[in-house]
Amino acid sequence: MTMKILLEGTGPFKEYLGDNAVEVEMPNSAIVADLYPLIDELWGSILPAHIWNSAKQKFRGAVIVFLNGSIIQDLNQRLNDGDHIQLVKALTGG
Repeated sequence: MTMKILLEGTGPFKEYLGDNAVEVEMPNSAIVADLYPLIDELWGSILPAHIWNSAKQKFRGAVIVFLNGSIIQDLNQRLNDGDHIQLVKALTGG
């Protein structure tokens, strides 16, 4: 069985992921870390190197991943049908 997860980029991510959230199917046993190969498959070729490391399938720099409005602290956190993932590029500088 599978579940549906909503993936959305905000701020600068909209430039690469588009304005609309994308619904993806994941296995029912999926965890947050399972999203990273999918992100690479969908957008790895268009995300700039300062944001995404395609070889390691992980974000670079100040990228915050939200799950249903809360910052993800544990990549082993289980996902549930209907979850909403938002990718946010944190602003840095001073």
